[in-house]
Amino acid sequence: PMPAASSAARMRPRGMRALLALSALCAGLASAQQYVVFSEANTTNTPSARALASYALQTTTLEETGALGTFVWRFGGALATGAERATDELFMLDMQTMRWRERNDVAGDTPTARRGASLSFAPAASTAFLFGGENAQQTKLGELDALILGSSTSDTPLWQRVALAAGTATPPARTEHTATVVT
Repeated sequence: PMPAASSAARMRPRGMRALLALSALCAGLASAQQYVVFSEANTTNTPSARALASYALQTTTLEETGALGTFVWRFGGALATGAERATDELFMLDMQTMRWRERNDVAGDTPTARRGASLSFAPAASTAFLFGGENAQQTKLGELDALILGSSTSDTPLWQRVALAAGTATPPARTEHTATVVT
């Protein structure tokens, strides 16, 4: 007579069958999912390409800004005119009309021209924060600027330098990084 199989050996085939059934179920679910598919969008008034430009995505409601829609904001980047140099241009892409618009109507003091900065949108404040980057001389920057993207009374953006309290710890100057607003 054959020795009795241990309970672990008897469980293995049944456990393996359950694992295979679960794997098949997951594969079936995954194949039914809708995944993001990227395609090139046709836009009008498209600005020239910029290396190391900073981008932020803004989704708004009428109550927040007086404007309804989704917008992509682009600041700075490197101009390819012989030697790379930084720019301080600000563009906005209206995702509903797919039309780019240079925003030279912005109030306040425009930040130093730069490339490689982060631009992060804070929905609760309807503000994008620009940090770091480097200027045309490749000096790393550590300033923090706020681009207030409008309010219920005005749709004119406003640049403001963020003044931190004395003794506040700040990250060192940097370029080609990412930043995320946590609320």
